[in-house]
Amino acid sequence: MYKIAYLITFTILVCAACTEDVTTTPQSDIPVVQDESSFTVLTELDVTYADGLKHEGMNPTTDPTPLLLDIYYPDNNDSNRPVCMFIHGGGFTGGTKQKPEIVEMG
Repeated sequence: MYKIAYLITFTILVCAACTEDVTTTPQSDIPVVQDESSFTVLTELDVTYADGLKHEGMNPTTDPTPLLLDIYYPDNNDSNRPVCMFIHGGGFTGGTKQKPEIVEMG
């Protein structure tokens, strides 16, 4: 019985979410989020933001290593813009920030 109630609730939520997109005209200086950017995206790759320590296998000694990030920002002079921070997974043992899907999000 609960499965049917959950299914009906889920169906109602999906149908309610599938409405026509409505574009809005800005009423003030508040930025409006768009589907496609209207500017060029600049990138700074491998910016060192801190220093960390790494070790190899079970070796108890550590070596300093730079912690790196990539910065994507618009080529415009707007000062009032949101920040989105994306951290890839990998548990500090794998993963890559050069994955095409991650770069596309930037």
